[in-house]
Amino acid sequence: MTKPHTETSPKSPSLIQLGRRSVLVLGLLSLLLIGLWMWLSWNNLRQLQLQRMTIAVSLAANHSQSYFETVGSHLDALATFIIQRDALRQPQVASTLLQEFKAKHPDLGGVTLIDPSGQMLASTALKPGARLPNVMENPEWQADFRQNLQSTGLSLNKPQRGYLLDAWLMPLRYTARDAQGRVQFLIQTRFCWNASSPCGPISACSRACKSACCARMA
Repeated sequence: MTKPHTETSPKSPSLIQLGRRSVLVLGLLSLLLIGLWMWLSWNNLRQLQLQRMTIAVSLAANHSQSYFETVGSHLDALATFIIQRDALRQPQVASTLLQEFKAKHPDLGGVTLIDPSGQMLASTALKPGARLPNVMENPEWQADFRQNLQSTGLSLNKPQRGYLLDAWLMPLRYTARDAQGRVQFLIQTRFCWNASSPCGPISACSRACKSACCARMA
């Protein structure tokens, strides 16, 4: 006679095994919560940094816009004086006006009066009697100068190596036109791209403008 088959019930886990499983589950939950907390903290910090950067860029842009508007207004006044005093035909008068403008703007590297042909008529960057070059002689300056001839008022040009000064400059040119819309002359000024350049120290305003310009060129 065969013995009846008896089913054996599965063995219940011991308290030690239950404890280990509970610790493992709690550990995984803890790691998950810590990871979630770290991600939320990083995300909040990133959002805060982006918000601060946006505010800083906005302030720099507003600051630079105000700065360039002021420079443009002063260049417009200088252009009026040049016309009123017939400085295009009197280099000494032109030099005096340019020197007065430079004295009022120590953060700028200098001022140059340029004929539409590109010929410099007067400049604070050269000693009296020195040869005044033609901007069109420098291939790197030709494209921007031609573009400035098509505009009116203040134009902000890309950073370039100085034509008269051995430094990186950001040229600003003001294009003056007559009643018929013909270009009469251009006034060029600039602020230097590096603080150790011959232009002298860069003001806080110019540094803010440079940051904004970099953002615009990026």
